Amino acid sequence: MGKQNTITKDYMSVPEHFADCFNYYLFDGEQIIKPANLKPLDPTELAIIPEDSTDETVEKIRDLLKQCIVMQDNKATYLLLGIENQSDIHYALPVKNMNYDALNYGRQVSDIAKEHRKNRDIKDGGEFLSGFTKEDKLKPIITLTIYFGAEVWDAPRSLKEMFEEIDESIMKFVEDYKVHLIVPNEIQDFDKFATDFGKVMKYIAVSKDKVALEELQNDEEFRSVDADSVRLLNACTNSNISIKEGDDKMDMCTGLKELLEDKREEGREEGIGLGENKKLKQQVEKKVKKGYSVEQIADMLEEDVDVISRIIKEIEHQ
Repeated sequence: MGKQNTITKDYMSVPEHFADCFNYYLFDGEQIIKPANLKPLDPTELAIIPEDSTDETVEKIRDLLKQCIVMQDNKATYLLLGIENQSDIHYALPVKNMNYDALNYGRQVSDIAKEHRKNRDIKDGGEFLSGFTKEDKLKPIITLTIYFGAEVWDAPRSLKEMFEEIDESIMKFVEDYKVHLIVPNEIQDFDKFATDFGKVMKYIAVSKDKVALEELQNDEEFRSVDADSVRLLNACTNSNISIKEGDDKMDMCTGLKELLEDKREEGREEGIGLGENKKLKQQVEKKVKKGYSVEQIADMLEEDVDVISRIIKEIEHQ
């Protein structure tokens, strides 16, 4: 999974792809978040936990984190946007993402407190103890998980789904944390993506459906797909669509036709191989019944003695 993780992280770090995902998820495809307004941030989340004698530092590294200014109705909103790439289904994702967000909020409070101490602008009272004044504000964080698999997502999408069944009279006092998630086979309209990321999701969604793949090779949208997107879908689906060196764009319809033809040829060769093995096994079985030795059978059928010995053992254990 190391290579796939590297490819997905590099791909999603591109501002256009990063913005595309959030515009799809938050604004139904409307181009509100501009790639130029994204500022990369350190994805390391730190928290210092006080202990009796020493302070323990907790460190978590999320995949991607960017700061963004969103303009709506002439009003600017500052957001922190995080992306988590998942190649496999994660059954504790609500806790994982909640940890990232909580650590970031903790760091925001800590940074604000440090600034106040530096400026010595808080004298006493509760504000002095917390280092956080009534006027101080945090930047909201939205963490979006991208699932790069073809399977149905059957893991919890909220913290409350991870609990055993609890009486509602108690559960109403338990805070929840909901996961924001993009799953390829749940996408209804791939045209709401502005980049070729939508084609990556569409390909992954049908990658295990032979009939759908056959149809995809005639999809005109796949006549021109950027090479990085093809590398990504190859890594996520174990496909082997060829990419010509130096080409920025490629005709995936042609590449997909070649891939499907290669798979059909492999199937034919495998079928021939299975047929030949079955025939050889039948011949060996007949000669064993006639009392021939392993060496004699190998000589008659022009096969290696070890191969004949293995086939005889298989026959004996039937």
